[in-house]
Amino acid sequence: MKIERESDRVKKNFLKISSTFPSILFCFLLAPIIIPSFVKSACAEEYIQVPAAADLRTEFSDGVYSVEELVKLAKSKGIEILIINDHDRYSLEYGFWPLERILKKKVEESSLLKNGAKNYLDEIERVGKKYPDMLIIPGIESAPFYYWTGSVFSNNLTAHKWENHIGIVGLESPKDIEGLPTLNSNLSVKYYKNYIYNTAFFTLSLIFSILLIRWEGVYRYTGMVICLFSLLFIINFHPLRSSPFDQYHGDKGVLPWQETIDYVNSRGGMTFWHHLESASGIGKKGPISINTPPHPEDLIKTQDYTGFQAIYEDTIHVTEPGKEWDMVLSQYCAGNRDMPAWGIGGLDYHGEGESGIKLQDVKTVFLLKEKTKNAVYEALINGKVYPVRQGEDYRLVLDEFSISGTSGVKAISGDEIEVQGSPNINIKVSAIPPLPPFATSPSPPSEGGDKGEVKGGIKGESVEVQLIRSGEMINKFEGETPLEISFNDEHLPGSEQGKFKSGDKIYYRLNIYGKRPNYIISNPIFVKLLPGEIKEEPSPSSEAAEPSPAPEELKKVEYIIVEKYSAIRNGPGVEYIKIGRVDKGESLELLHIEEKFYKDKPWYKVRYKDTEGFIWGGLARKD
Repeated sequence: MKIERESDRVKKNFLKISSTFPSILFCFLLAPIIIPSFVKSACAEEYIQVPAAADLRTEFSDGVYSVEELVKLAKSKGIEILIINDHDRYSLEYGFWPLERILKKKVEESSLLKNGAKNYLDEIERVGKKYPDMLIIPGIESAPFYYWTGSVFSNNLTAHKWENHIGIVGLESPKDIEGLPTLNSNLSVKYYKNYIYNTAFFTLSLIFSILLIRWEGVYRYTGMVICLFSLLFIINFHPLRSSPFDQYHGDKGVLPWQETIDYVNSRGGMTFWHHLESASGIGKKGPISINTPPHPEDLIKTQDYTGFQAIYEDTIHVTEPGKEWDMVLSQYCAGNRDMPAWGIGGLDYHGEGESGIKLQDVKTVFLLKEKTKNAVYEALINGKVYPVRQGEDYRLVLDEFSISGTSGVKAISGDEIEVQGSPNINIKVSAIPPLPPFATSPSPPSEGGDKGEVKGGIKGESVEVQLIRSGEMINKFEGETPLEISFNDEHLPGSEQGKFKSGDKIYYRLNIYGKRPNYIISNPIFVKLLPGEIKEEPSPSSEAAEPSPAPEELKKVEYIIVEKYSAIRNGPGVEYIKIGRVDKGESLELLHIEEKFYKDKPWYKVRYKDTEGFIWGGLARKD
């Protein structure tokens, strides 16, 4: 992604505004009077910060409020963007073998598809026109797959992975929503090839039975029986399924969710993993057990999704340094992923106070150049957002997170910048009241003392800022709001020299913590390291001294031969990230035999392309 330099345009606009001294004076006099409803971003002058609430339900699925009631509530809390994620299909279906789709019990609750995708989109459009100052983004929460274990007769029937949810944004065609690859949903011709063979077999048996019926006696009765069962099995195995999977043949890993991600991408939408570590997916639904354990590893196992909920009202570990999110971002930097993963906020909101959740508790703050739906979509896909969890007394604001180099070009969250030398990192954090002035704050900011409202926010709230570089927390800053940090990575005490080299792509991100439950997770800024200027000064004896030949033993180069298709990792262990693959028979230069073993075999440090990597000795041998 290129950083757009808009200095000429900004300069031109500035000259227009400030061509006369009275206009400048007028602007200064007017500024304290007109206070915009959004917080201006110091990250880059052309961006404004607009708060949003995401992962919301309405009456179209299992929410309490209508779309319009939800909009009114959001306005009262200073929220300007709503991302509604009603369930596409909210059902469980269990059938008895061998006619699972005929002899079945289905429990279905209110959902977007049950109430009509067109009705859903039309209602959002209607309310959006009535409240033009609000942006209402139609979305879906999809549960593409679940599978059964146990039995109704043994009283241990369990639906697994039913609450593994993917959030979808950007599908605004009823046809696209109706075609989502979800179990127990609409008829579709997309997957007919998966089932046509069973249908063809029973179609042939039906034709054979019709021939028998034309005969007399026992042949006719036999033909009638075959005809009946053929018809039943044709209906049971019909090929017009909504999904290439079913719930009766065990766990399919992440394939059903990857199918949904690919489907949405093919139609120009975006996908976000929801509540990956929530413990609420384990329990009972009537006589049926529900088993959806935390599944943060799905961030690594799936590809090409847009992002995930980095903050929601539950315990989260994937955003800790070195965890799953950092693994994904490192894979992207190494060229092993086509897309990074962006963090957003999510509420799983059904009604005010339900499960202790209030609409203002978790926000996704958008960095927008203009407040339009297209700008919201652009911000989501480019990482121009940050999620924030707020408490009763204040909300943290990330006024600036930027990186620049010697060229003066500045990058913010979601950007990629080329830097020669060491990156300069600027961070500004403030605190503001949790609700706008026209709303009733449950706990107004304190007055007097060291804390209280100041220009730009609330003064004196303790803040800890963790600066994370490529999965490692490299520094921690502590202070009080408003907090400003300027940091040059070159001067980090104890930094590992030579860990990164010219041409590497790295990233920086922030975890910011205030008084519980207040915190922010920033999205990353990517930095491509360019070679710096190196001034070589010869030593006094360099001209006279002749280079001595290297000892013979240092010239010897050893190789290993790959015996099986193998992964190259960025460290000596299976817990390290894969940076590439090598085929059987390839030879690699051996740099070092590590002292770390796996299943009694050492790890080899090898030269891989233009870098170094590690391969397990059980998959390769010394030449």
